[in-house]
This record gives sequence, structure tokens and C-alpha cells, in this order.
Amino acid sequence: MVIDKSEEKLRTIIDDWAKAYFDGEIYGFGLSDEIGFATFFDNDMGEYEPTAEDMENLHNLGFRADTHRMGRRAGRGFQVKAVFDNNSQIHNTVQIGMKVLPPYEIPNMGKMKIAIFPRRYYSIKRQLESYGLKEYEDFIYYNFFVALYNYFAQNKVLIWKATVAMTTRCALKCKDCNMFIPYYKEQADIPFEELASDLDLLFNRIDYVQWYAILGGDPLLNPRLVDYLNKMKKYSNRIAEIVIDTNGSTIPEDSLLECTKELGNARIMVNNYRIDAQYAETYDKVVKKLKNSGVSYTLREYDWSQYKRQNKINDENELKRHYIRCNQAFTAIQSKRLYTCHLPWSAAQCGIGPDDLEDSLDLSSSSVTALDIVKAGLGHIPRGYTSRCSMCNGCDPDYYEKIPKAVQL
Repeated sequence: MVIDKSEEKLRTIIDDWAKAYFDGEIYGFGLSDEIGFATFFDNDMGEYEPTAEDMENLHNLGFRADTHRMGRRAGRGFQVKAVFDNNSQIHNTVQIGMKVLPPYEIPNMGKMKIAIFPRRYYSIKRQLESYGLKEYEDFIYYNFFVALYNYFAQNKVLIWKATVAMTTRCALKCKDCNMFIPYYKEQADIPFEELASDLDLLFNRIDYVQWYAILGGDPLLNPRLVDYLNKMKKYSNRIAEIVIDTNGSTIPEDSLLECTKELGNARIMVNNYRIDAQYAETYDKVVKKLKNSGVSYTLREYDWSQYKRQNKINDENELKRHYIRCNQAFTAIQSKRLYTCHLPWSAAQCGIGPDDLEDSLDLSSSSVTALDIVKAGLGHIPRGYTSRCSMCNGCDPDYYEKIPKAVQL
């Protein structure tokens, strides 16, 4: 997102919304989106843990069974009256302790404040604007509120998503890899000393991260992965969830599984690409080992979309609109720099894009403020887009193009 308001104006907005939150006057919007809005709140239920029935409902809505942990620390104490959702199947029902209302009732309900769960923010924003509601006054991006509330009221720096690429090595050669791994002339592990230094630097500048993903290539190919996880134990109480992202082509070592369990807030996410019989055999062995290990893990299958563009976007206003609609904010920490998107870093590393300093913040610089970091964690970039946006479809629904997954070169 683009945050074009002064610090004073931002503080005024947050003060207004904080009062409404603590008065219990906030509605939510977007329960069916990815993780689920209601799981971010206590709702007068104390240390609420979903029941088996709740978790079944979450699964039926498309949520992963372990994601109820996500966000609870950052949003603790806030309450919502009810939640709106575009899924007509759950209208006027109670889901995970919350009443679900149809959005068409909004124009008849008078003045209200609505916090939108992030995944569909810009489509829901347009929907609410069609009802005559105004951003910041009548509705707000949930992540925006919580991050800036923590900054202004708690003097804390919170970012939602952080990723680190530990290696550019991978056993696969996916033609449409969004990290461009097959196009590196030489694949290599990122030096452990650099990774460890970046981790220390990040937590020297921030207080908390909701979701920290370890990526590649395939991080399981980096022999220092367990060392890195052991290093992360120093900061584990400042991370809601650690995710080790692998493609199912490498069987995890026992030491990795033990270290993952010791962390307590870490899990292994295995993507199933269904490439060929040899891959399927290895994938099955990976899954069997995870099941027998007692480690927390997720098996993921999802559609791929085409990131690479054939035609460059040259219009600057369209680039800014495109970046806003993409709304990824997968903040990456690499080489002492904080990127609002990982793709420009990887494109520069493999030589298909520029090494543009405007794509990131230098965390080692004293001129970078805490508010700069909070805003970057929400996806804000002063220029309004990254150097990669002109050649990337990203997650912009206006440019969405479904493609076959993991086609090999």
C-alpha cells in the first residue's frame, strides 16, 4: 500500500480507530479470506483456543488448521461486534464465535467502522466505496491499524511478513518460478555469516514479526539451515510463526525436524507440484517422514499465476495502481536491506533486473526511522512501485493469468 499521510495525520486516524476498537464498535469484513478475520481477536473469550468444531469450520472455509495462532498477539484486546462476508453460505450464522452478516445490509445500518482483513483489501475497498463509505473514516486496512497502533500507542515496531532467501539452489527448474531460480548463472547458498548478521540487524530495528518465512530456492538444500534456526531461538518469542518453505523434492534431515519442534512456533510447509513419478515418490517419502516425526507441518497445493509480463508497463500512474492492487508486502531481509517485495532482490541477483536502492531500506542506516520500517512492513515504498513492477503481474487481480504449475525447463 502507499501511505501518503503525515505522521500527525496518521496518529489522529489511529487514535480515532483505537477508541472505537476499545469501545467494541468495530465490525470486521472478510472472514472467508485465507486465514480468517475473527482469529485475530480475543472477543471477550480470554485465551480462546478453537474447539474441534471451530477448526472443522475453519477448514471448511479454506483455512489451515494451525493458522488460528496467527496475529493473536498483535491484535490482543481488540473486539469486533460482527463480521461481514461475501460468502452467502455463512450469512446469519456464527463462525468461530462471531456472527456473520451479509454486506448488502451495510447501507441500511447507519454510521459504522469496518476493519478489512488484508487478503482482499482493495476489492472490498471498492465494494465499500460503492456504498458511500470512506477509507480511514469508515473503513480501514486491519494490518495498517494494528501496525500503527503498536507504533503510536506501544512504541513498538511490528511488521507482518518477513522472508529470507537462504539459497538460490533448487532441485527443480520451474520455468515460471517467481524467484527466477532457473535463470541464475550460478546457484549458491547465502553465506551463513550474512544471514545471521541480517537477522540480528532486523531484530535490532523491530520488536515483532507476525510471519517469518525461510525460502530459497529450497532452504533444505542449505547445510546451515539448522544453524540458522538455532540462531532464531534467540528471537523466537518475538515471532508469531516461522515457516520453512520447501517444494517436496528434498527429504528433511532428522536434525531439522528436531530443531523445528524445539522452536515451538515453527512449521514446515511442503508444496506439492505433482511434476512426475520420481518427484511423487520423493514427495510421499517427505510426507511420511513428517507425519511420523511429530513436527508441525502443512501440505499446500495452489494454483500458479503468471508473474512475468510480456509487455512492459511504462505508464507511471498505472505502475502505482498496479503496485497497490498487488498488495503483497512480503517484506524481505537480505544484505542489510529491507525490501517491500522479494522479487526485485532476486531479479537483481540473477541479472535480469537492476540493483535499485529505491526498492529497499538500508536497516544499517541511522537515517531510516522506526516509522519508515513500520510503513515498509505495510508495503509502502516512497516511489510508489518497485523496479520489478513494470515486468511483473504480481498478485494484481486485474492482471491475473492462471498457468500450469511447476512446468520444468
